[in-house]
Amino acid sequence: MPTGGVSAATISRSMSSSRWALTHPDEVAAMQSRVTGLPTDVLKTVYQRGQVHPVAIDDTVVAAQQRTADSYEAANVIRAHLDVRASFDRSFPLS
Repeated sequence: MPTGGVSAATISRSMSSSRWALTHPDEVAAMQSRVTGLPTDVLKTVYQRGQVHPVAIDDTVVAAQQRTADSYEAANVIRAHLDVRASFDRSFPLS
């Protein structure tokens, strides 16, 4: 079982629902409009511009996140060095 008590089935369902949302922006915008009161056209634009797709966690992803953390440290946004490697769980398959 993956760490943190999250089952592979839960991750699979989450990925499946994310894929559905990416291919159904009108429906997602309508649902979110009912919850937030924002216009559906605004929400649809937000979703289309901010499409997030799952990626495999590899050394490139971890290094990019480490650069971000290092930038925050250099700007004194965070006060201590953060090693991001512990934040990633590579045991989940992408598919």
